[in-house]
Amino acid sequence: MNNAESNAIENPEAQPQAEHTHAEGEHAHTHADGPPPMDEACKREISVEIPAEVVAQQQEAIVQQYSRQARIPGFRKGKVPASMVRNRFSGEITSEVVEALVPHYFREAVVKAGHKPVSQPSIYGLEFTPGEPMRFKAAFEVLPEFELGDYKSIKV
Repeated sequence: MNNAESNAIENPEAQPQAEHTHAEGEHAHTHADGPPPMDEACKREISVEIPAEVVAQQQEAIVQQYSRQARIPGFRKGKVPASMVRNRFSGEITSEVVEALVPHYFREAVVKAGHKPVSQPSIYGLEFTPGEPMRFKAAFEVLPEFELGDYKSIKV
């Protein structure tokens, strides 16, 4: 472990909040609960709620897909019970549900609100509890609004 890594682990709040990568299971710091800093004049935030029925349907479809492909000792391929798939692959299933639903519902909410994003959204505040609607917030930037002055009266 180099000096920067040990300093980051010992004093995580002193480190700048930038994009980073780390190995699975290596998580010695916390992520910010809010969006990254953006220009306030161009920043827009939306809250999105995905109905519980939609989340359950997507989750069940992914469980069925895993059941068909999973290789677990004691079961033939394609014959693994859904309950065992849910227990063994719960993290992966949750991740796939989020990856499948969040972009779709984000785009839908942005169109409904009439925004035209020019940056990638920052998704934060994700709440996912089985049997309840999935909720998240997204922050993104839009083009600034401005009015042209009377430019025709200017002589060139």
